[in-house]
Amino acid sequence: MKKSLLVRCVFLSVLFITSLACGFCPPAGPWPQPPGCGAAVEGARDDMGCFPPSCDMIPDERARMMCEQFKAGKDVWDWPRDCTLLPTDACAQLCESEKQHYIEVGHQNWEEGIKNNTDWWKEPYTKVYIFGTVTERLELFEADARPWGAAPDEEDLLKIEIAYSHYYNMPYAGNNFFNYVESIDPETGYHMVAYQEDQVAEELKPAMRRTLEGGSARGEYIEGVNDPEKLGLLFNAYHPAFLDRNIGEWKRLVDFEADGVMIDNLMGIPKGKDLATRFDDYTMQEFSIYLQQSLTEAEWQAVGAQPDDFNYAEFLRSRGYTSESFLVEDGSWEEIPLALEFRKFIAGKNAGAFQEMSEAIKAYAESQGRTITVSANMTDRVGTASAEPFVDFVSSEFRYISEPPYAYKTVVPFSKFSKAKAIDYLNVVVIGNYLPLNQFIQENPDLYVDVYRMGIMESYAARSSQIFLRADGLLADFGDDPFAVYRLKQDTTRLEQIKPAYDFMRRYKPYFANFKTSTARAAILYFNNLAYEFFLEDPSDQHYWDALRLGEVLYRLGVDFEVIAPDMPLDHYGVIVLPRMAYIPEGDAQTLSEFVKAGGKLMILNQPGEGGSLLQPGAQGSGEIIEFDADDKTAQAEYIRDQVGSLQSDRTPPISAVTYADGQGNLVVHLFSGYTDLSAGFPILENVSITLPFPIEGLKKTYASLEHPDLTPLEAGNLVIPDIKTYGMLLIEKP
Repeated sequence: MKKSLLVRCVFLSVLFITSLACGFCPPAGPWPQPPGCGAAVEGARDDMGCFPPSCDMIPDERARMMCEQFKAGKDVWDWPRDCTLLPTDACAQLCESEKQHYIEVGHQNWEEGIKNNTDWWKEPYTKVYIFGTVTERLELFEADARPWGAAPDEEDLLKIEIAYSHYYNMPYAGNNFFNYVESIDPETGYHMVAYQEDQVAEELKPAMRRTLEGGSARGEYIEGVNDPEKLGLLFNAYHPAFLDRNIGEWKRLVDFEADGVMIDNLMGIPKGKDLATRFDDYTMQEFSIYLQQSLTEAEWQAVGAQPDDFNYAEFLRSRGYTSESFLVEDGSWEEIPLALEFRKFIAGKNAGAFQEMSEAIKAYAESQGRTITVSANMTDRVGTASAEPFVDFVSSEFRYISEPPYAYKTVVPFSKFSKAKAIDYLNVVVIGNYLPLNQFIQENPDLYVDVYRMGIMESYAARSSQIFLRADGLLADFGDDPFAVYRLKQDTTRLEQIKPAYDFMRRYKPYFANFKTSTARAAILYFNNLAYEFFLEDPSDQHYWDALRLGEVLYRLGVDFEVIAPDMPLDHYGVIVLPRMAYIPEGDAQTLSEFVKAGGKLMILNQPGEGGSLLQPGAQGSGEIIEFDADDKTAQAEYIRDQVGSLQSDRTPPISAVTYADGQGNLVVHLFSGYTDLSAGFPILENVSITLPFPIEGLKKTYASLEHPDLTPLEAGNLVIPDIKTYGMLLIEKP
């Protein structure tokens, strides 16, 4: 209702000015003439008499901006859903005409582009993906595709959104799938957020998540929301009624010509705190069946319970446990009886539901003569490990800015996980921390731009794709100015300043696409095929975090590295790191032992049990196995640096680098600022002397940076790059 009133208010001024304007003929000029006042200027867009001859005549700011955008030849996305709400027939006619134009052009581009091409996301290292609605002016980036697109609540708007995108659009049904705020409108069947139980359809109430005390479960705390009842209710996606509704809604997306579906904030394996909200009757019944099939008589005796009519919630309450028992930060929740089994059970139910949903939506698309892509979004690999066998690709909303005091966290280690994948899907990195970026927009817009450009180029350098995730729409209170957010979204200044990062990659596309061979002599192993099992066995997810956190320290020391699977060639590495793991397959242990005997250094962070007998610390052949304190990442990184070398510079902190070769003796070195303190921003460094950890004598050297994108020859002697703020590219080629 508020939106329709705003639309009426905005366009009342248009009506008033238009009626005035139509009473006289303005002098000839670069503006459309009102009806009856002569021919329009050649090439001008026909506004059908909606706008006055000069947009300055419109007192309302939002309507004036729409007028200016239209007359400048830009698309105007801000028409109301119902064009008849507009106060003049001319504006209603223009509204309908513009919408139909977008639909026709959008479908034409869609048909001519990549309709039914589910491989559009493969080998994505030189593609541009963007996330955001069509009202955010992201067309400036000339994206190859929009992998995500929010699905509006009404059928006609969903079709318009697909048409607006002009690319492959992938709506997501509702907000999330596993662990966030979800409900389904009982009247329309569409996803919505429910805040009270009476907003939930009767058949879906059994799917509501419950606390151990029996209360309804709600989403996590949101900054600025102090009233718990303003946090949405949570549901079990694996409950048959809720799963059936999910599948039904996603089938409608196929009918609406969407080419894919995306599941947001995926967390298939619950954290300890998530278990506190899983005590609904359905889950308790299913868990009882699970335990009867998995526990032995001796294990039941050890628990102190009987399998007949076992109810986990009643069992825990009888022993004094509460929901708070699962919310601890010290890991002591793992000592709660059957808690780890409960976690495995929930993870299995989530995985099964996801598989059923993914297979159902693809089968339905095929029955309609269509193909469709299913993707998943995560914050870390733990979230998607169980779903990865059933999706086409995975994206990540990587949190690359720390909590206050704000510091920049590199996306390189996370991006490098894509090399350790089992199939070609971990390839899109979304960089975005909403609240810090919102603050930067208001207080330091230059820093906002620098942070984005840094993250974009790091992602491409580490051979992952990059999605621009715009945070402007989530800006905080603007006081008494109701049009502040609208005005901010129409200001494309920041987008135009970020665009050179994408332009740079496109300009030097061969150096990003064809230089594929890493020169890194250090590698961190990641057992992608066992990750799900490791995560289930170890709630602290050490195998994953060891690789990510060590990678961060190495990168900041100027040490290039790779994250690889154990079945990849190992012979060109000097040091390989084995993160913590409870066991290791015999074949992989044998491979690592042979690597050591041939002269390699193997760093282990714990002694694996099963299969680890071949990996005892000490000398083996020409190499050595060294066990390090698992938590001392600095000592680990410094040892690796001493063994394989690093990029050195005459600045503190040192420059970070990622290097690739093309197989013909040519190298590209992606250089990045080592400064991470966002309170000071990124300084421009000039005439930086660097030393590379490999010989480059006799090779031609050229350099370009985001600030100076033309390649500049460097002197043959000392290697001095002329400038770097966030990113620069050093080319080392045969003469």
